[in-house]
Amino acid sequence: MKIKVIKKFDKKVFMDAAGLLEAWWKGKHQLQLADFKNVLKYDYLICAFDGKKVVAMATLVPVRKLSNLRGSIEHVMVDKEYRGQGLGKMVMDYALQLAKKLKMHSVFLTCDPENVVANGLYKKMGFKLENIHFYNIKLK
Repeated sequence: MKIKVIKKFDKKVFMDAAGLLEAWWKGKHQLQLADFKNVLKYDYLICAFDGKKVVAMATLVPVRKLSNLRGSIEHVMVDKEYRGQGLGKMVMDYALQLAKKLKMHSVFLTCDPENVVANGLYKKMGFKLENIHFYNIKLK
């Protein structure tokens, strides 16, 4: 498996990422080209490849604060056909190494409490469950 950060637009990567997201969202939402290009421009899209096919991915999003630089890990996804092979951990490890290289103070993520597999992975990797309130407001 080859893992790398994608910074230039590639139609095949876009289509594969869209497929992973559509499966996750169960068809309720589609990846928009403009959103994908913004991730390539401002964030770090980390992809694991089997040949030319994206089989796992994660996004490292820099969060600049007055106090320090932090990172948010988003969209950790593995193709159904490739689950159980450690690819989620591989893209997460890559994201954490990149965060260290970028001198991020810390990295955080959110996860559905019902996603037992992902929660187990994050705890195993050293993430600690924080006792905070998470608020969200939809703007459109």
